[in-house]
Amino acid sequence: MMKKALIILIGLFALLIITILSIPRLIDWNSYRPDISQAVKEATGREMRIDGDLSVSIFPDLEIGAQQVRLANISGSPHPDMFSVESMRVKIGLRPLLSRKLVIDSLVIRKPKFFVEIDREGHSNWDFGTNDTPSPTAPPDQTPEKETAPPDQARGEDGTPPISELTLGDVRIEKGKYHYSDGATGQKLEAAGIELTASLPGVRSPFTLSARMVLNGEPVAADASLDSLHSMFTGGRVKVETLLDSKPIKMNFSTTVLGQTMAMLDGSFRLDVPSVRGFYTWLDQPVEASRLDPGPLEVRVRFASEGKRMEIEEAVIRSEGVNATATGSLDGATPIPTFDVKAEITRADLNAYLPRPGSGRREGEERSAATPSDGTQPPGPSDEPLDFTQLSKANGRAQVRISSVSYGDMVIPAGLISLTLADGTLKTSIDKLAISGGELNAAATLSPSENGATLDYVISIEGARAGPLLDALTRNNRLAGTMFFHSEGVTQGRSRSEMARSLNGGGKIKFLNGAIRGMNLGATLHGAKPPGFDGSSSQAQETEFSELGGSFTIRNGILSNHDLRMLAPAVRLDGGGLVVLPARTLDYSITATLSPTSGGRGRGDALAGLPIPIRVTGPWAGPQYRIDWESVLREAAMDPERLKQSLQPQPWTESASSPSSQE
Repeated sequence: MMKKALIILIGLFALLIITILSIPRLIDWNSYRPDISQAVKEATGREMRIDGDLSVSIFPDLEIGAQQVRLANISGSPHPDMFSVESMRVKIGLRPLLSRKLVIDSLVIRKPKFFVEIDREGHSNWDFGTNDTPSPTAPPDQTPEKETAPPDQARGEDGTPPISELTLGDVRIEKGKYHYSDGATGQKLEAAGIELTASLPGVRSPFTLSARMVLNGEPVAADASLDSLHSMFTGGRVKVETLLDSKPIKMNFSTTVLGQTMAMLDGSFRLDVPSVRGFYTWLDQPVEASRLDPGPLEVRVRFASEGKRMEIEEAVIRSEGVNATATGSLDGATPIPTFDVKAEITRADLNAYLPRPGSGRREGEERSAATPSDGTQPPGPSDEPLDFTQLSKANGRAQVRISSVSYGDMVIPAGLISLTLADGTLKTSIDKLAISGGELNAAATLSPSENGATLDYVISIEGARAGPLLDALTRNNRLAGTMFFHSEGVTQGRSRSEMARSLNGGGKIKFLNGAIRGMNLGATLHGAKPPGFDGSSSQAQETEFSELGGSFTIRNGILSNHDLRMLAPAVRLDGGGLVVLPARTLDYSITATLSPTSGGRGRGDALAGLPIPIRVTGPWAGPQYRIDWESVLREAAMDPERLKQSLQPQPWTESASSPSSQE
C-alpha cells in the first residue's frame, strides 16, 4: 500500500513538473508584443515592431524565436528602419545548465539589415538620446563608476567558475545587409550577402569566427581564431589570429596573449594594400586627381614581450612615397609606463598623401591657408580647455631621424626631431633640419603650472628659400627671397586663446634679394593707385627688393614692430605697427618713398622723393590699405612745378582706399 502511494505521489509530482514546463507553450506570447515595443521605445525613443510570430519554450530546451522585427530610424531618413530582421531564433540546452554547462545549440539570424547614417550636421542615427545625467550623489564633474568584482569573486563559493563548459553549435547570420552613409562627407558603404558563422566545440577547443560579404562590389573574407577559451580564463597562453582578405586590402595579425590580462607576449602584423588610391576609391573616399598616386603600401611589425615590457623589434612602412623604419619599447612594470622609440624616415614624399600646396587655387590666385575663400575673418584661437593631464601618464623619449622628406617644392634632406616626456613635462627639439636650402633649429618645453601649462620656445631659420617654405606651411608664397628668422618667447594658459593672450617674447625677420609677388608697389604708387594684391592680372606683378624685414616684441599677445624696412629699386618702405594675435588684426603705418623712373617726367615722378603715408588696418583675412594723399599734396605744394606735374589728369582719380584679401 505504501509503495503504491509513493508511486502515485511521484506520478503526480512529475505531472506537476510537466504541466509547469508546458505553461509557456500555452501562453499567447504574441499578446506581449505591444508591451515589448513600449519598453523598447521608452529606452531608445524609437518605435520597435514585431510583425511576425513571437514564441517562447522552456521544455525540453529553452527556445526563443521572433519574426519580422523592426526598429524605426530617425525622422528624415530615406530608410524607415534602422534595423530589421526577417527571423531570429536561439536554442539553449536546459539540462546542461544544471551541470554549469552552457550549450547554445543554435543561434540563427536571417536577413538582418543595418542602416547606419550621419546627416549633414553630424547627427548620427545611433544616438538614442538616452539620459546621461550623472547621479545626483556624484560631484558635478564626475559620473559614478560601476563596481566590478575582481576575477576571483566572479567564481562560486568553492572557487569554481559559474560556467564550466561552453559550446556553440549552429551559430550563424544569413544574408545580412549593412548600409553606411555620411551626409557630411558623402561617403557610402554597402555590404551585401553578409554570412557569419561561429564555432566552439568546447572551452578547451579552438574558437573560430568567419565572415563573408561583398563590400562596395568587392568580395571580402575575414577570419579570426582563438585556440583555447579555457586558457584565456585561467591565465594561460592563448594564440590569437585574425585574417582579412580582399582585392583592395590584405591584413594578417598573429599574437600570443596571456589569459585574463590579455597582455600580448609576441606576434606580428602585416598589411598589404596594392593601391592606396584604389583602396580609398573602394571606400568611397577617392583621392583627389591632383595628388600623386601613392601606389602600393606595405606595413610590417614584429614585437615580443616579457612580463609587462614590450619590444617592437621591427616596424617597416614601404610605399612609392614612403620608406620608414622604427624600433622601440614600452615598459608597463614601472609606476608610470615608460616608452623609448627610434624612427628613421629615409624617404617620404608627402605630395602623394596630402593636398599639394596651392592645389585648388585658381590660376593666378594665391591666398593664405588662414583665409576663408569668402574673405571672412577666420575664428580666433579656441577657448576650449586643453587637457594637459595626459602628459603625466607616461615617461619616455622618441627620436625621428630624417633623410628625405618632400612636400610641394620644399625638400628636407636631413634633420633630427627629438622628444622627451618626464614628470608631466614635454620637451621637443629640432636639430639642424635642412629645409628649403637653409637650416631650421627649434626647441620647446611644455610643463604643467597652476594656470594650466607653460610653454617656452625658441626657433631660428637661417638661409631658407622663403617661397617653397611659406607655400608648404601656409599655402601663401607671395614672399620670395632668402629668409632669416629668429623668435623666442613664453606663454601660459588653459586654452589656445589664453595662451595667445599671454604670449610674451620677441624676435626678428629678414628677407634678402627677393620679391613680393602679386603686387608691383612701385608702379602702383607711380600711378597714384592704392596698393593691393592683384590675382586677376594677366601679367606677373611683383615688387623686387634687396632687403625686407625688422624686429618685433610681443607683450600679452600683441606684437609690436617699429623698424620695418624694405629697400627696393623702385620704392623704399619704412614704418611699424601692431598685430593683435588673439583677434588676428593689424594696424600698421608705413611711409613709402618712390625712386624716379628712367624718363623722369611722368606724373609718378612728381611723387619721387616725397613721403607717401600708407595705413594698413583690419583683420588678417582682409586688411584695408589707405593712402593719405592730402599729406602728399601738402608736401608737393612746397614745389609748384612738382605740384603742377602731379595734378596732370589720370584715368584713376578716386580716393586711395582698397580692401585686399591678403595681409
